Amino acid sequence: MKARVARYFGWTDEEINKLKYSVFLDYVRSIAPLEATEMKTGIRVSSYPHSDDNGRKKMSNNLDQILARAIDDGSEPISMAELAAQMAGKLYG
Repeated sequence: MKARVARYFGWTDEEINKLKYSVFLDYVRSIAPLEATEMKTGIRVSSYPHSDDNGRKKMSNNLDQILARAIDDGSEPISMAELAAQMAGKLYG
């Protein structure tokens, strides 16, 4: 967990060790929404040249729903493979 906090917030091991444990956990919990945002941005950027406006809107709405559900239920962040499977089901199912 310390490595993830260091990556996202740019803190050293010493800085992380100075945090109260409850504060540290708050930062850990804030990482999932950041990961979801990074994933969503990467997907939007990579799919942009391959979609028309309607396709982009549909994909964006589906991404928002899937990633919000993954964050809200407190589960581990969704993997790219899981996201791809869910998106394929929503777009082509």
